[in-house]
Amino acid sequence: MFIEHQQLKSLFVSAGKIRQLYISAGPVQLAFPGQTPQLCSAYLLRLGDKGKMLVVVAFYLTESHRSVFYVPEQGEVSEAVAKKLFAEGILFIESMGFLLSDTDYPLLSPKEQQDYWYRLPISQPPDLFGRSYPVGQHASDIKALGNTSRSSLGRFLASM
Repeated sequence: MFIEHQQLKSLFVSAGKIRQLYISAGPVQLAFPGQTPQLCSAYLLRLGDKGKMLVVVAFYLTESHRSVFYVPEQGEVSEAVAKKLFAEGILFIESMGFLLSDTDYPLLSPKEQQDYWYRLPISQPPDLFGRSYPVGQHASDIKALGNTSRSSLGRFLASM
């Protein structure tokens, strides 16, 4: 059984600690306590190091830019138990209407894992207004995005 971890707002774990990662194929509208009904994405992770594993169910709420996390009542467990809890996590998420897909995360190179992980919204810390902001983006990515935004704004204003 999974319970909400109310203190957890973001997953601050290194990309190398992720052993398995499933992501929902599309958003589903859900209502969580204290939140308005809204579309959200689902994530299922098996995290671990040195024999201890933790299964985490995460939902990212797209309107409020917040993450909601669920963990098993047992907390950290052995690898064998974690595999069973991971299967329970799949049933838990799919019972809410999500369709999960395996990302084949372990097959990625360490650099690809890091790039992939830090682009997910559940790995981003929320700001004061609840919005996530990109931690892993490089200055060149941000500059390119700014240039694209300015050119789009210029085209829009020119069309008026």
